[in-house]
Amino acid sequence: MKPTEYNAQEFESLRNEIIKRIEIRQRLIYTTITLSGLIMGFGITTINLSFILPPLAFALSLMWAQNDLRALQISDYLQSFENDKTKLGWITYYKKIQGKSSFKVGWPVSILAPGSMFFLMSVMSIGIGISNFHCSVLSWSLIILDFLSLVGIILMIFIAKKQRISRRTEKQNK
Repeated sequence: MKPTEYNAQEFESLRNEIIKRIEIRQRLIYTTITLSGLIMGFGITTINLSFILPPLAFALSLMWAQNDLRALQISDYLQSFENDKTKLGWITYYKKIQGKSSFKVGWPVSILAPGSMFFLMSVMSIGIGISNFHCSVLSWSLIILDFLSLVGIILMIFIAKKQRISRRTEKQNK
């Protein structure tokens, strides 16, 4: 096989992987929304049930962040295929205009949107749990786990932001 044919096949395969990862990220978000609705709905009348959501949201947010990072790494690799010979250039163009979006909030929206969803769903779930709180070892254990999960979600958001920004500045310095 000629190297250019192999590179075209590799490019296509990795591009398809990015598309698949985007679909997985969306499913994780839909799963989180569905789970939170169910758990919070039943958690209003069931003791300790709503305390289960924050650790689940933390686990789902970690899967989301890992998936996002892998897609970004593949995107960086695919950008190496872009040159005059291949006539490819979308990734280079996109990364060039990425920071020039008219929608600026100081955070990458791709981090802020899912990160705030994981965080807010967890806070609402904890609020529902506290409204049904019964002093027991299980309740106290779950609420401590919930607050640790909230801290984990916040850390994940900041780490994901730092990773995106450091990758962007690293590319600009090269």
